[in-house]
Amino acid sequence: MVIWLLLAIAGGACIVDEPSGNPLGAQQQFQPSNPEANLAPLPDEIWLEMVRSTSQGLQDSLHVSVSSVSLRQIEALPFNPSLKELLLDGGAVDDKGLAAIVKACPRLERLRLRLSPVTEHGAGQLAKLTHLKILNLPQSRFSDQAISLLEPLKSLEQLRLGSSQLTDQAVEAIVNLPNLRSLHLIGPKLTDQALVQLATAPRLSSFYLDDCPLSEEAFKQLQRSKPRLHIHLDQDHADRMKRSSETE
Repeated sequence: MVIWLLLAIAGGACIVDEPSGNPLGAQQQFQPSNPEANLAPLPDEIWLEMVRSTSQGLQDSLHVSVSSVSLRQIEALPFNPSLKELLLDGGAVDDKGLAAIVKACPRLERLRLRLSPVTEHGAGQLAKLTHLKILNLPQSRFSDQAISLLEPLKSLEQLRLGSSQLTDQAVEAIVNLPNLRSLHLIGPKLTDQALVQLATAPRLSSFYLDDCPLSEEAFKQLQRSKPRLHIHLDQDHADRMKRSSETE
């Protein structure tokens, strides 16, 4: 049984029960729209209770929203091959924290890490999660090299990434993911040529792109090449990067 836990630490209050929604984000549940927001730390007693519930098989999903989980708490995760979903919306998980997650939860199918500056070193760890179907890293520091390291994720169906370091080379690697159906890129540095590459993705049916101006003709050509592809441009959501405030 999956139990969704939406935690908001404000005067000790705990809000429980978040309905499942959009598998790529459920942005309406993400309270701090500013990535620089200061988030209250998650109390150890609440984290330990959540971990206990998952380790005892009472649920296969762990979700922390609004509050921040520390590296110390993440590194205390026990080995739990039954955990299928891990959603940490308060960040900030770095490469070291991601390595601890991968070690503790080797059979994850869905991973969402907001406000988390994961780099190519973390991507090398992600490659070990071969059961992963949904990956959402809206504030990563992925480079093109990081994308190439994700090649072992043959089961990946939905990929959502935010990074100003991604270029056309990243798209060339992404289209080689054989089961990818939905792609969402936030703030990459692409050229029109990236859309030519994207047209070769075998199963892609949905493409979201934010804060990356390309020519109208390039999108028309993409639509002609993949007429069933749904394209979504510059939509409002809490994770959208603002280039003026980005830090490399």
